[in-house]
Amino acid sequence: GLNSPFCISIAVLIIGFAGAYTQTGLVDTRPVTGPMVEESTYHELQADSEDDGTRPVSGARIVRDFGSAIYFSVITWSTVGYGELYPVTHARWIAGLETILGYIYMGLLVSVVVNAVFLRKNKQNNQCDQEDGECR
Repeated sequence: GLNSPFCISIAVLIIGFAGAYTQTGLVDTRPVTGPMVEESTYHELQADSEDDGTRPVSGARIVRDFGSAIYFSVITWSTVGYGELYPVTHARWIAGLETILGYIYMGLLVSVVVNAVFLRKNKQNNQCDQEDGECR
């Protein structure tokens, strides 16, 4: 089955990526329901961004809180990517790496689950053979 080191490594990686996103910041395009982030934060990111279409849209704000970073990390890891948060500058490379690792880990997870199902089925079949063909 799933072992603890596998699950712990996923959690550590997601939290580690979230920590990186709190440092780089994420552009939040959701409607503002609370106080706006300071305008200087927006301009700071604008200055750091390359002029390649990755600059934040007008009215967007930069978030650096851990809750948003964890949320973004989980949806990136699972390759869902809703689009209301997105990375800019070098955080795009971090998100790309996280997506690739997410694919790899999801593949490993599927293989572990399928293997466990087949092992259980094989064990049941062996019991049937040993007990005059009756399965329990």
